[in-house]
Amino acid sequence: MTGLTYQSYLNRVRIEQAKKLLNDDALSITDTGYAVGYSDLTHFERIFKKLTGTTPSRFRRRSSSLPPSSQGLP
Repeated sequence: MTGLTYQSYLNRVRIEQAKKLLNDDALSITDTGYAVGYSDLTHFERIFKKLTGTTPSRFRRRSSSLPPSSQGLP
């Protein structure tokens, strides 16, 4: 239905959730990876970069430097 393999779809869903979690500094990047289902930080970072074009740490730095209205927050 989506045109994606199960694993590709699952990775996209996990990374979208990780992006939301990375906007909150309460979780470390490692804990974020674990929270979305990755048991290996290197694998999480590799998939994250493949799908977003940036690393989780760069994503967090960029999103924390944006004003709240740019982050899609109310």
